[in-house]
Amino acid sequence: MRRMIPIVLTVITLLIRVEPVSAQNYPWCQQRGDGATNCGFVTYEQCMAKGSLCYRNPMYQPPTGALQPHRGMRRTRG
Repeated sequence: MRRMIPIVLTVITLLIRVEPVSAQNYPWCQQRGDGATNCGFVTYEQCMAKGSLCYRNPMYQPPTGALQPHRGMRRTRG
């Protein structure tokens, strides 16, 4: 019986579904007065509403498949 316990625990551990944990990934950060940083803001305005020193998150990675702003000439009808 004692030999079965580690085997059962191993099987249960292997059957548990584990998914990777992703860090919060938002484009705006805030430097707080106590030196702490909070990079949990979606917009600049949202960040500014909570404090006064906001900057772009240098580690921000847009989600896969997200639409990127077009950086070319705009077509105009005419």
